[in-house]
Amino acid sequence: MEVMTFNIDKDRRNLVDDKQNLSIDFHDSKYNWLQARQYEESMRQVEVHVVHGNGSPVDLTGMNPVFEGWMPEGLYRIIDAKHSVMIDAQNGIFRFDFPAPAFQIAGSYKQAFFRLMKDGMSVTTLEFSLDVMADKVISGLVPSDYNTPFEDLYNQLNAIYKNGDQLVKDTINEWISKFQEAFTKWTGDYETINNTVKNITIQLDELEQKIKADGLMTKSDLDKALVPMNELLNKMDGRVSTLEEMNQINVKTYGAVGDGVTDDTEAIQKALDEAYENKVLNVYLPKGKYRVTKPLIMKARNDQNLYYHGEGVKLTGFDKANTYLIKDTNEADGSGNNAVITMIGHVDETNVSAKTGTGIQINNLTINNQSSKDDAYAIIGKAFQRGSLEALNIYAMNGIHLIDPYVNQMTDVVLNTQKSGVWLEGGTSNRLDSVLVRGGYDPFRINGYYSQLINCHSENCYGTLYNFEKAYGVSMIGCGDESSHAQYKFQMGDGYVDISGYFTNFPAGDGDKVQIKDSAIIHVLGNGSVNLTGLYVGFRSDITVNDDAPMIKYDDNNSSNSNITVDGVRYSTSNGDGGTPGGNIHRLIYSKGVGGADAAGHFLGKGFNVLTRRSSIMPYLGNRGMGNSVATEFVQKALYLDAVDNTHTASMDVSKEAGYNQGDVLFYNNPGGRSMLGAVAVNTADTVAKNKFKQIPLILGGTKAQRPVVHADMDSVGMMFFDTELNKPIWWNGSAWVDFQGTPS
Repeated sequence: MEVMTFNIDKDRRNLVDDKQNLSIDFHDSKYNWLQARQYEESMRQVEVHVVHGNGSPVDLTGMNPVFEGWMPEGLYRIIDAKHSVMIDAQNGIFRFDFPAPAFQIAGSYKQAFFRLMKDGMSVTTLEFSLDVMADKVISGLVPSDYNTPFEDLYNQLNAIYKNGDQLVKDTINEWISKFQEAFTKWTGDYETINNTVKNITIQLDELEQKIKADGLMTKSDLDKALVPMNELLNKMDGRVSTLEEMNQINVKTYGAVGDGVTDDTEAIQKALDEAYENKVLNVYLPKGKYRVTKPLIMKARNDQNLYYHGEGVKLTGFDKANTYLIKDTNEADGSGNNAVITMIGHVDETNVSAKTGTGIQINNLTINNQSSKDDAYAIIGKAFQRGSLEALNIYAMNGIHLIDPYVNQMTDVVLNTQKSGVWLEGGTSNRLDSVLVRGGYDPFRINGYYSQLINCHSENCYGTLYNFEKAYGVSMIGCGDESSHAQYKFQMGDGYVDISGYFTNFPAGDGDKVQIKDSAIIHVLGNGSVNLTGLYVGFRSDITVNDDAPMIKYDDNNSSNSNITVDGVRYSTSNGDGGTPGGNIHRLIYSKGVGGADAAGHFLGKGFNVLTRRSSIMPYLGNRGMGNSVATEFVQKALYLDAVDNTHTASMDVSKEAGYNQGDVLFYNNPGGRSMLGAVAVNTADTVAKNKFKQIPLILGGTKAQRPVVHADMDSVGMMFFDTELNKPIWWNGSAWVDFQGTPS
């Protein structure tokens, strides 16, 4: 094996003397050389060392050596990207095994060099002299160009031919995808690509003649089979087409411009119809802004034998950041849908309902409906089944409305709307994953069966964030919102919703539109059930102590059979978990029951229940630190474990604070210093100011000097104290301490 050493800093390469015939004179150059006999193969190898001027090796990591040469007769070329072996890349060593086609013609190569390629770019060339000695004994090689990427493809074509008539029809289409895969992986220059296209054309002509001559197929069958290949070559027209473009109908082929000014409606619709009719199905939009003036119709085939087959048109953009579909009119389709895209099932048979249709996909687009009408949507899907909406940016009055959606997926979708974001009207088995609605009113409207919302959230939205009108077996996982001005976080009609892990900010109201007191975390309208586990509530610093909002609000007397469970709640303010004593966090959430003041609700805690005040709960009953989960249950009699006095907290405006039920017990802080365990409400009142209380004294004892100091605001008649100096109990009669006979002591 011959060794060649190339010094890329010091080697001198002569210029071409005869430019027309590309004749290079190597005689006074410091060059490498190689000699071989015609038809030699396998053993003709060279080991190549590439060094810098100081003799240190050149790092060839990531490089691919390609042999390129112009053969002696000056008619044919060799391009071989297949027969190099990287021996030691870091030390600049590779081996090249010359194939027999390199030695087809005797004489001196017009030009021969190794080209070092990296990331599709030519890094350097290593020139050498290549002489081929004549072989008068063996002959038979027909001179031709030799291009290893093309040779691989041609071998595949030969295999197709040899398989005969039965496999030709089945395998001819596979040739396209195999060619595309190999072609996109191959790196080469512009001239080489054009030569490859010419060679493919020649070889296909030869294949066509062979098949016709052998009678393997009829001419009409063959012509039909070769249509995709011919279309592929026409598309390439001297440039590299991406795999995506070659697999799909390109809207620009039908006249779409994508300049944001030209009306591209007719061109895109024609592409969509062509994809549907010919079952190509995939329509591609290159980078650009495509203006449409009326809704585009995407069809799905609804042959009942293929009901779940998924034969719907797919519309794909280059990417969601650079491919725009913009409708700038108020125009609606024939069914009155004012949308950018309307997805429908198409009737192919008279006995098939137009309600069905499966498999439509829309991906990698920004869709903008600039219509200012209230009924304007980005996407409307009727009987949208087994489809997908992925990697979309939406700008519209309303976002996406799917009617009777079944087994669909919506992933990585951001909706910028003024009204509804996502509206699922009926259907089952739908999945929303990483869907964000920004600025909308009623961002999520869910009406259906056994579906999932995962990592969905809303930002600066209003109204009801998640409206479950009729939701049966719907689950939410890892969702949340940053929409303090929404009136309701969840609204429950009928059905069952399971929510696991939810982050929210406490309702802050919306100025004059919605007061905080009219807001709620959960708003109950029907007889549905909600199981909310793992709720984290953040409090805004601008909410004052008297701003109350319900955790659960029942507005409909027909909701008496609802079952709302909230488990595992944590609260946080800018002061940390739990806020500060007397602050706003410990009394902001309450529940307004169904059927009047005495109705019961349910707020389940972590393994235990604590009774609470009617129509109002302290969310962390038992402590101020909020280190543990809340556990409360709405019944008429309640225990309050953290009271300062009869008003519950010292800083409270008792004229506004919701009242207690008769029999509610308040346990005071510092009972020893107050000589009181707490107080009990002896009447039921609307506000604390209207409540009456009896004090619950501690049974204390001591000297006369240690008798409790009774405050004027305490109804303390009957308080007992054991006087150790008198050695007997005494009682407070409202004005003095007396013994059991009523004698002042």
